[in-house]
Amino acid sequence: MSPEWYAARKKAQATNTRKMPLFDRFNVWIHKTESCWNWTGTIHRHGYGMVCVGGRAKIASRVSYELFVSAIPDGMQVLHKCDNRMCVNPDNLFLGTNSDNVQDRVAKGRSAVSIGERNANAKLSEEQVREIRRLRTAGERPKDLGLKFGVAAAHITQIAKGRAWSHL
Repeated sequence: MSPEWYAARKKAQATNTRKMPLFDRFNVWIHKTESCWNWTGTIHRHGYGMVCVGGRAKIASRVSYELFVSAIPDGMQVLHKCDNRMCVNPDNLFLGTNSDNVQDRVAKGRSAVSIGERNANAKLSEEQVREIRRLRTAGERPKDLGLKFGVAAAHITQIAKGRAWSHL
C-alpha cells in the first residue's frame, strides 16, 4: 500500500463515524486515486473491503454499487473491471452472474485452479496429451504409454476418455 493510502486510513480511523449516515460514513473510508477508489477500512482476509451496514458486515464494493448505481438483483455479483479487490469506484464495478465472474477471473489469469500446462503440477504438455490420445486411438496400451510419458496408466486412460485434460 502507498503512503497516501496509509495516511487516508489513519485520517479515517481518527474520524468518529458511528452516528454518520451510511453515505457519509462510507466516503470517509475511501482513498481516491486516478482510477480506483481504494477502501481503507476493514479488509476481509480475501482482500475485499468490508463495511458494517445495519449491524452486518457487507462487502464494500457491493455497498458502493448500491449507494452510487442501483440495487443489486438477487443472484447477481459485483465484478471489478480494474481487478483491484479494494476498489469501490462505481465506474470500475459491474454486475454479473457467478458464471460471468468465473469467466472474467479465468480470462484475466486469476483462476484459482490453473488448467493444463499452467498448472504447476502438470507433468504433461498439451502436445504430449494430443500425442497420447492419438497413440491410444491407434491401439497403444495405457501401461506402455504411461511408461513412455512418465505417468500412471490410469491417467492415460482418463486422458484418452477425455476426463483428464478435457479442455483440449
